[in-house]
Amino acid sequence: MSRMLEDRDLFVMRLKAARQSVYEEKLKQFEERLAEERHNRLEERKRQRKEERRITYHREKEEEEQRRAEEQMLKEREERERAERAKREEELREYQERVKKLEEVERKKRQRELEIEERERRREEERRLGDDPLSRKVSIGVTLFLCDVFVTQFSCMIHIPLHMSVSGLGVLNWLHLSLLKSSQI
Repeated sequence: MSRMLEDRDLFVMRLKAARQSVYEEKLKQFEERLAEERHNRLEERKRQRKEERRITYHREKEEEEQRRAEEQMLKEREERERAERAKREEELREYQERVKKLEEVERKKRQRELEIEERERRREEERRLGDDPLSRKVSIGVTLFLCDVFVTQFSCMIHIPLHMSVSGLGVLNWLHLSLLKSSQI
């Protein structure tokens, strides 16, 4: 029995050693595979992060370029609108100046025409008065009427003989004669 115990112990020890070596071998293989898998996963995460950064960079770059392009387009449009507005304002100002000048020319023309018409009317009236003895008589009659009114109201201030100032007719006759004489001269 003691020999059996020794054999048994030897067998168990060999069996444990064999199993230990298999275990250690499998453990070593597992740890190698684990390290390799960790390394692969780490590399994959690195690659994914790198790809994400690259995509993010390109997206941000495109967005920045698009924003710049939009700003440039907006700036150009505002510049065009400002230039067009300035051009319209300048054209409007020039148009208003032309209208003012034309109105001024028209006003001066109308004024000249009125002056010419007035001169012509005066000339015509003078010619008519000069040619028409009846119109002269009318103007003399108006003058005599005014003189009659004057004489009747202010006879006391003028040294007129009393028989002439009573009715004013003598003064009128006297004035009428003196006016006729002056018009014939």
